Amino acid sequence: MRSETFHTPGELSVRIRIPAGRVDIETVAGEETRVELESDPGVEEEAVITARGGEVVVEIEERRLLFLRTAPDARVRITCPPGARLELKGISTDFAARGDFGPAVVKTVSGDVELERVDGDLEVKTTSGDVAADAVSGRATVQSISGDVRVGEAGGSVTAQTVSGDVRLASVREGAVTLKSVSGDMQIGIRAGSSLWVDANSISGDTTSELAVGDTPPEGEGPLVELRATAMSGDIRIVRA
Repeated sequence: MRSETFHTPGELSVRIRIPAGRVDIETVAGEETRVELESDPGVEEEAVITARGGEVVVEIEERRLLFLRTAPDARVRITCPPGARLELKGISTDFAARGDFGPAVVKTVSGDVELERVDGDLEVKTTSGDVAADAVSGRATVQSISGDVRVGEAGGSVTAQTVSGDVRLASVREGAVTLKSVSGDMQIGIRAGSSLWVDANSISGDTTSELAVGDTPPEGEGPLVELRATAMSGDIRIVRA
């Protein structure tokens, strides 16, 4: 196992590019960032693990065999101070981030993505991986084909697009919520005290709401959720958070 520890006071960005395997990141109090890498000895030696200018970088290159590319499997564990910005990229890579983070950008093909708390905007692009975020204070933008999308507490606008994956927003307070799916089901929880305006339609699925809805935006003060949801065959369900 290769291990590196860096002194990282102040603002921090963590940038990771791992083709295959699993990455676990956890925030801990302090001013140090620790990186542990487990893989083949050659991969451990050749991997880039550096820290400079408020940025920690962990990168593993794909290997080439004639005309084929192979992705060495790796396990990465990182502890860093709270508030770190994340830039995560993989192919068949699972990402799990536990703790309090800043804005995050995640791109993967078949790996699952789990984030606990994101203070800022979240952007995720995946093909078949599931995406789960417990809390996002800023705008959440998620694109997936067959993976499910779950956001616990959304503090701002949400955009989610899937083909067959389900979308579940447990609690939305305000902002524009735009959801698109072909066959995936959608469930949107509206927080108590928020007003709701809806433009929702599923061609062959059911559309139901536990809240009163209207054709015009509601009047009065207070947070407003503007929901636009479209589906081909998936169900759309609006519930109280």
